[in-house]
Amino acid sequence: MNYKTFKHLFLYGIVGVLTTLLAIFLYWLFTRKFYLGVVSSSALSWVLAVIFSFWANRKFVFFSHGPLFHEFYLFVMARISTGLMDLAIMYIFVDLLNFYDMPVKIISNILVIILNYVAAKLVIFK
Repeated sequence: MNYKTFKHLFLYGIVGVLTTLLAIFLYWLFTRKFYLGVVSSSALSWVLAVIFSFWANRKFVFFSHGPLFHEFYLFVMARISTGLMDLAIMYIFVDLLNFYDMPVKIISNILVIILNYVAAKLVIFK
């Protein structure tokens, strides 16, 4: 792996960590300070985290100057798709096949991260 690829993956990882921390903080804020329910807080924190992730990836990772609304639409569709894939994996392997949940969740999240990166690099911010 060359320096440019390493730097690119490193920046993508930093944005991912920041997005995760933001989502957790927002969930805490909505549930503990605004007294919203779990589902509402989860949904709001997810939406705001996806918006942040799009902006940060577009500006600091992929340096895109493409059509904003088209890229945002593709980004959200990719995140919804990988989120649904995560739910399906968890349902099939944990609920139906009785696998232990944590290893399945870790593997599923690794797949989600890889697919989100591939979608961003090859389709969204090309």
